[in-house]
Amino acid sequence: MQKIIPISSLLAAAILYSPAHATEDKRAKVMERVTVIGSQDRREEIPGAATIVDKKTLERFLYTDIHRALRAVPGVAVQEEDGFGLRPNITIRGGRANRSADITLMEDGVLAAPAPYASPDAYYFPQMDRMQSLEIIKSTGAIKYGPRTTNGVLNMITKPIPNDKQADFISEAGSYGAARVGMTTGVSTDNVGVLLNAVHKENNGFKNTDFVGGDTGFNVQDVLGKLRLNADKSAEHYQEVEFKLGNYDEISNETYLGLTDSDFAANPNRRYGSSQLDVMDVGAWQASARHFLEFSSSLDLTTTVYHNEVTRDWYKIESARIGGVTRDIATIFDNPIPNAAYIDTLRSANTAGGTFVVRANDRKFYGQGVQSVLAKHYTMGATKNFLEIGGRVHRDEADRYQRDDRFDMVGGRAVITSVGTPGGAGNHIQMAQAWSGFIQNELTWERWLFTPGLRYETIDLKRKDYGATDPTRSGSNLKVFKTNLDVWIPGASISYALTDSWKLLGGAHKGFSPPGVPANAAEEANSKPEESTNYEIGTRYHKGLWQAELFAYYKDYDNLVGRDHLSAGGAGVGDAFSAGKVEVRGLEASLGYDAASLFNLGNRTRLPLDVSYSYTEGQFLNNFVSGFAEWGTVNSGDALPYLPKNQLFLSAGVETDDWGFSLSGKFTDAMRTVAGRGPIPENRLAEAHWTFDIAGEHKITDTVKCFARIENLFDQTYVAARRPSGARPGMPMTALAGLKVALW
Repeated sequence: MQKIIPISSLLAAAILYSPAHATEDKRAKVMERVTVIGSQDRREEIPGAATIVDKKTLERFLYTDIHRALRAVPGVAVQEEDGFGLRPNITIRGGRANRSADITLMEDGVLAAPAPYASPDAYYFPQMDRMQSLEIIKSTGAIKYGPRTTNGVLNMITKPIPNDKQADFISEAGSYGAARVGMTTGVSTDNVGVLLNAVHKENNGFKNTDFVGGDTGFNVQDVLGKLRLNADKSAEHYQEVEFKLGNYDEISNETYLGLTDSDFAANPNRRYGSSQLDVMDVGAWQASARHFLEFSSSLDLTTTVYHNEVTRDWYKIESARIGGVTRDIATIFDNPIPNAAYIDTLRSANTAGGTFVVRANDRKFYGQGVQSVLAKHYTMGATKNFLEIGGRVHRDEADRYQRDDRFDMVGGRAVITSVGTPGGAGNHIQMAQAWSGFIQNELTWERWLFTPGLRYETIDLKRKDYGATDPTRSGSNLKVFKTNLDVWIPGASISYALTDSWKLLGGAHKGFSPPGVPANAAEEANSKPEESTNYEIGTRYHKGLWQAELFAYYKDYDNLVGRDHLSAGGAGVGDAFSAGKVEVRGLEASLGYDAASLFNLGNRTRLPLDVSYSYTEGQFLNNFVSGFAEWGTVNSGDALPYLPKNQLFLSAGVETDDWGFSLSGKFTDAMRTVAGRGPIPENRLAEAHWTFDIAGEHKITDTVKCFARIENLFDQTYVAARRPSGARPGMPMTALAGLKVALW
C-alpha cells in the first residue's frame, strides 16, 4: 500500500496544472459516487427500501450517538450496551446485532469495520460529530457493496469540504459530567479545498462501582482532515483527488459484567466492585485517497485507495475461581442459582480464598484495499440506462494476543497477585484476502425501472494459531487453518410508477456473509458461508407535504451462522456455529407530513410529524444443540434472540428560521436474550420500553445559537440487554445544553 498512495499524490499534483476551477455540479456528481443512495430525490427513484438520515434530521434532534440517530429508521434495531453508543450493536431486518458484524458498515463508501472479512466486530466506531448524513440500504442495492448482502448496508457520510468557507464551533455540558467541544472549519479556492473536523467528548458515567466509586464514563478525541485538489470545468477531462486522514483515541471505563435481577431492581446503575479495573483503550487511524476522472458527461471513473488500523486493549474481568474451579462470568450469569457462590464473590469486598481473572484483550486490526467504479449513462432504443461496473481488492487482519492476570479483593480494592503469560489467553492471527466485482444496470422505460445486478466474491481466509505456550510466536506449536470460497451473488429489483406520486416496488437477491476464519480443523473441513434468498415488495408515495412507504420482506436462510464471542455472552474462542435453515419476515412503514398548512402558519413555520413502524419475526427451522450462548438448545419453531417484534417511532416538532423544538418517542418491544418460544422467562428478558427525547435550539444572533436536549425524558428504567454477562441498564435521564457559533 505504501507504493500506491504516492502514485495518487503525483496524479494530484498533475491536476493542479489544469487551467481553471470546479463547479458545484461537478462536486455533486463526485458525491453521487461516494454515497450509496445520494439525495432524497434519488432515494425516491430507487426500486427498493432505502433511507437517508440527512443533515437536517441530525440537527433537528441534536443526535450525538449512532443509536439515537437510527431510532426512526424502519427495519433497523439497536441493542444498547454502554448507554453512550461507543460500541453499537446494529441490526437490519432481523440479522444478529452483536457488534454490528452482520451488516456492511462503510464510511464514505469504504469498508469501515476494523477487519471486515476476518473479524468484522465493530469495537471501534467513529463519532457522529464527524457525520453529515447516514444512508441505509436494505434491499438488492446491497449487492454492489458486500461482502455482507443479507441484512443491508449502513454508509456514514462525513462532513464535506465546504464550497466556500466555514468555521463552526460547538460546546456542550450536562449530566454526569458530560462535556463536548468541537469544531468544523474549512475553505475552498479555485483548485484546492481543505476541511478539519475535531471533537473532544467526556463523561463521568452514570454507574457507580462498589467500594471504590470512580469514573465509569469515557474520554474520546476524534479528528478528521480532508484535502481536495481539483481541475476546472473547462478542462477536457475533469478530475479531482481527495485525501482523507482520521485519528481516534478512546479511554472508556466499561465492563462486560452486569447485575443479577434482584440487584438490578434495587439499583440498576450499580457496578460490582470486582469490575473496578475494567477499562477499554482504543486507538484508530485511517488514510484514503479518492480520485475521480470524468471522461465525458456520460462516463466517469472513481478509484479509492484506503488503509485503516485499529488497536484496542480491553482490560476486563473474565472469570472467578473458587475451590480450584474457574467459571467465566457469562456462565455464572447464565445459571445464577447453581453459581450463587460465584455471584456472591463477584459482589463481595473480599474473595474469601477465591481469585478473579482479568483478561487483557489486546488486539490489532487493519484493513486496506483499492476499489474502483466505472459509471456510464447511455440510451438503447426507448430505454435510458445507468451502468456501473466495479471491483475491489482487499486485505485485512485481526491479531489477538491476550493474557489473563489474577487478583484478589482486599477491603474492596483489587490487588494483583500474578501477571499472565502474553498470548496465554489467545494467541492467533486471522487473515483475509478478497477480490470482488459487480455489475449493475439501471434501465428506465416509460413508467418502469428495472435494476438487475450481479456480484462476485472470491475470499481466502486463514488463521495462524501460535498456542498459549508460545508467547514469542516462534512457531513451535503453530497450527494453520484455511478456507477458500467463490460465490456469485445475483439480485434484481423493479418499480412501476402508477402515478407521478405513487410507485410499486419489488425485488429479490441472494444474501451472503463470509463464514468467518476457521478456528479449528473441523471448521476448516466444514466451513460454510451464510446464505439466504431475500424478497421484498412495497409501495412509495410522495405528494406535496406527504411522504409514505410500506414494505414487506421475507428472508429464507439456507444457513445462518453465529460465532462464539465474549460480547455475545460466549467463551470468546471464536468458534462458528451453524443454525441451518431460518426464516425472517417483517413489515416496515413510515409516514411524514408537514402540518403547518393546516394552521395557516405561512412558509416560515414548519410542523414536521413523523411516524415509523417495524414488525419483525424470525424463527429457527431445525432442531440442534449449539455452543453459541444466544442459541443453546434449539427446537424448530424457536424464536431468534435479540429481535424486538414491534418497534414504533413518533416525533413532532415546530421549526422557524429563528428557533426549533422537537419531541420524539421510541417503543421497543420485549426481546428474548436466548432462543426459545412462549412466555419469556424473566432472566432471559430484555424488557419492552418507551424512551422519549426532547430537543430545542434558539438563534441568539446571526452567528450564535443556544441549544438543549433531554434524553430519556421520563427517566425510564429498563433492562436493555443481558449480554455479555448479567442485566444491563439503558441510559437514564440525561440533560445537556450548549452553544453553536458560526464565525463565517
